[in-house]
Amino acid sequence: MKKNETKEIVNFIENNSSKIVKNIKYERIEKYIFMKEFFHRYNKVSKNCIFKFLYREYYGLDNIGLTPDFINEYFSIFEEYKYSSIYFDFFDVLERLYAIPNKKGLKILRFSLTTKMLNMINKNMPVYNNEVAKMFGFTKPRFPSFDKKLEIYLNQYEVIKNTYDEILSKNLLPKASLCFNERFKDYKITELNKLNFIFESAGKLKGKI
Repeated sequence: MKKNETKEIVNFIENNSSKIVKNIKYERIEKYIFMKEFFHRYNKVSKNCIFKFLYREYYGLDNIGLTPDFINEYFSIFEEYKYSSIYFDFFDVLERLYAIPNKKGLKILRFSLTTKMLNMINKNMPVYNNEVAKMFGFTKPRFPSFDKKLEIYLNQYEVIKNTYDEILSKNLLPKASLCFNERFKDYKITELNKLNFIFESAGKLKGKI
C-alpha cells in the first residue's frame, strides 16, 4: 500500500477516533473474548456444541445460506488446523469449502469466514470482512476463476496485515488506541485484535461521518 493511502486511513481513524470507538459495542468485545477463551480451553472444536453455537451466532453463519454439510466441514477443518503443526493453508481450506454448494446450489469462495477461523487459531492474524475491506478501498473480485479470486483476496489480506503491523510498530493510531483502552480497560485483548475492532467500526461509519 502506498504511504499516502495508509496516511489517509490513519487520518480518518485518528480524526474520528472517539466516534469510531464508541461505535464498538461492549457486548461484541465480551462475546469475542469469551468465545476465544472457550476455543482454547476445550479440545474438540467439531464436537463442542457450545463453542459452535457461540461462533455461529457471533459471525452470523446461520444467516448466509450455508448448508449443514458446509458447517460440519468448516468446524472439522477448524479442529484440524487448531492442532496442526503445518502452516495455515488458505488454498486447502478454501478449496474444501468451495466444493460444498450453499442452499441455492452455488459454490462461493468463503475468504472472510476462513480469516475468521485463522484469527481464532492465531492471534497475530487479522480478520477480513466487508467493513475492513471498505477502509482499504477493496472490492470483491469479480473473476469467475477460483484461483484468480483467491490470488486477489490473498494480496488484499497481505496489505491489511502489513498495514496493521506498520500501525502497531510505529504507533500510528495513538488517539484511537487511547480511546479503545479507556473504553475497554477491563478487557484483555491483543493489540492486533484491537485494530480488528477499530477498523471494522471505522468501515461501518465511513461515508456517514
